[in-house]
Amino acid sequence: MRGRTCPPWRSPAGGHRRWGNFVRHPSIVRAAAVVSLAIALLSAAACSKAADSTTASGPNGATSTTSSAAAGPGSSVPNTGGTTPVGTTPTTSEPAKATGAAKPSAGCTAKAPDGLTPGKVLDATITVAGTEHKYRLYVPASLTPGTPVPLVMDLHGLNEPHQAQAAVSGWETKSETDHFIVVTPRGGTVIPTWNSTVADDNPDTVYLRQLIEKTEAEVCIDTTRAYVGGISNGGLESSIVGCKLADKVAAVGLVSGIVVPEPCKSVRPMPAIIFWGKLDCVLPFYGGLGVCLIGGEKGVPKTAPSAPVNDSAVPPVEEAVAAWAKRNGCDEKPTVTKVGEHSEKRSFAGCKDSSAIDFYVIANGGHTWPGSKAAAAREKDPNDPQGITTMEVDATALMWQFFQRFQVAA
Repeated sequence: MRGRTCPPWRSPAGGHRRWGNFVRHPSIVRAAAVVSLAIALLSAAACSKAADSTTASGPNGATSTTSSAAAGPGSSVPNTGGTTPVGTTPTTSEPAKATGAAKPSAGCTAKAPDGLTPGKVLDATITVAGTEHKYRLYVPASLTPGTPVPLVMDLHGLNEPHQAQAAVSGWETKSETDHFIVVTPRGGTVIPTWNSTVADDNPDTVYLRQLIEKTEAEVCIDTTRAYVGGISNGGLESSIVGCKLADKVAAVGLVSGIVVPEPCKSVRPMPAIIFWGKLDCVLPFYGGLGVCLIGGEKGVPKTAPSAPVNDSAVPPVEEAVAAWAKRNGCDEKPTVTKVGEHSEKRSFAGCKDSSAIDFYVIANGGHTWPGSKAAAAREKDPNDPQGITTMEVDATALMWQFFQRFQVAA
């Protein structure tokens, strides 16, 4: 389950597919991807039935190193971020924003990390519990030194390099005009993946908490305005973050990936913005696991509620969103607004503590990041099952508008 092309084991010749500096054998990658996804989903489902407990502890002697800075977003093919895509209902007024005072992090007065150059990507590492993790840190050149700004963490899908996710989402480019810092971490050690369970000993939950705290210590962050979003497996992990790190994260964004762990003893309701294509053949809109992940008749995703669900651990997306809205104390019925020829927005109001749920449904959309030119360019590959990338809505721009409405109490 990946935000780029899923699965990567199918090439026109039916053999290996080269990806960056890696060559993956078809059968190995497919088996690993299916096993990883099944474990993640089944673990999340199992955990959702068990009592949750307090959030994981903070840093436990985490260490870090950094490498040289790489070229910034101009070297990739990011989404445009900030423009109104064709077919989108334009915003007629300034979006609502949280008005609480900023809480500057320790990094506002600390020496910048070695090798950090504003406007360029810093490829860095953090070591947590003996495991080294890679991540990208992007500090825009447009920032005023010493001014606390929001943090956006961008999570890749299964088997998706975090560098590719940065290009698809376009968060780094958008940060230059909208003034926030971006961290794009890599999950897993062999295959890029996230262990999306609510267990207290989940190493990825501990890793992401420590990465947020490391970033706060090194650069100038408003600690009340940290946000996490991701696609596919990264959406699952962002869901877990919304439960386990609610003391650190103000809102989450989910693209083609959601779990709703219940009960979730988070410190507050978690605002969430969700995007899903009804023609997703990896994690189908109507539930189960899709043919692009587990095999079956290609090009025939589960597109009707009458079709059988092949895995009860993966409920229909509408059920998962409704469960999240119920957990937030929102009204049962959303307000539906058409935002494009094939797209609609379902907004849940009346939520507790001024939280909110916005759910974008794309009738002809696939397993991909809405509004991303980088993702749309890959539709020319006939062996790419990601499906249509709509330009009617821009997930990055809409997430950012949504995120700005929320902050953690200082």
